[in-house]
Amino acid sequence: IYGLASGVSVGEVFMGGFIPGFMLAGGMSVYSIIYGLKMHSARPRKKFSLSELGVALKDAIWALLMPLIVLGGIYGGVFTPTEAAAIASLYGLFVGLLVYRELTLRLLGAILKQAVVNSCMIMFIVAAATVFALVMTREQIPARVTEFIVFVARGRFMFLLLVTLLLFVVGTFMDTVPAVMILSPILVPVLSKYDISPVAFGVIIIINLGIGLVTPPVGLNLYVAAGLRNTGLEKVLNRHLIIYIFCAIVVLTPLMAVPQIITFIPDMMKPRN
Repeated sequence: IYGLASGVSVGEVFMGGFIPGFMLAGGMSVYSIIYGLKMHSARPRKKFSLSELGVALKDAIWALLMPLIVLGGIYGGVFTPTEAAAIASLYGLFVGLLVYRELTLRLLGAILKQAVVNSCMIMFIVAAATVFALVMTREQIPARVTEFIVFVARGRFMFLLLVTLLLFVVGTFMDTVPAVMILSPILVPVLSKYDISPVAFGVIIIINLGIGLVTPPVGLNLYVAAGLRNTGLEKVLNRHLIIYIFCAIVVLTPLMAVPQIITFIPDMMKPRN
């Protein structure tokens, strides 16, 4: 969506998100490990076994192939992200029915029913967020805020910091897609003034709005998590969520200070004369 809204190569943006993705996963894994060590006395533990790991990997090989097929196809330009979703669904159906044989037609019906319920819940929130985005656009609020940011920011980091604060607020009340479609055409033309790569800026935008997806009151991913656990939203809103958001902000800071971290792989993939 960002690539379409800004005219930037979708493939470069995907590759630009590779290192930040590992940084986000690593930062959140550190907290998970620390919490696990802290709570080890209250949780059952099992000694690590290399042979059991090999057996588990053998059993999981078909499931592990799914992200390789999906991401490999997207990065390789074989299919689009939308087509990748359809391919992943078909692959999951094949593996569940014929390989693991844990999926039955009766269970498939229950899964489809739950998927419809979860999708309807999310779509109602998206519809409300879209209406809110329409009101903001008609009132020219994003354009006015952008003009203020450009007027105040005297350097690249200050500009990115102010944009981050804007996106934190926007992501809290607006879904990712309308936010990207509204803000990208306004902000991208300003990037040359601060010598910021549109690819790096796109990754920074998506991480910011991703944080918004777990921030109330809209927070689509919070509703998804609550739906998966069949529990209320209040059970998902806890101190662990705050710490994970803090981990994402800690990762985001060096990316804003050194955008070359994001553009390293896309620059390396470009053909050289």
